Amino acid sequence: LAAIEVKNSPHIHPQDLRGLKTFKEDYPQAQCFLLYRGRDRIMRQGIHCIPCAEFLRDLHPKRMIGD
Repeated sequence: LAAIEVKNSPHIHPQDLRGLKTFKEDYPQAQCFLLYRGRDRIMRQGIHCIPCAEFLRDLHPKRMIGD
């Protein structure tokens, strides 16, 4: 189970994580991803924050998200 949210911003703000944090409370087994226009791959409050270009480049139909 995975939740993905996309933001059109080069920076991550605390309010950007609100929806995914709420989802994670209801589904703690889920992996949560915030895609954004920044350059750094970071973890914030249990949410994987990944540059959108990197996420799309690494996306593969035979591989699970997050692997």
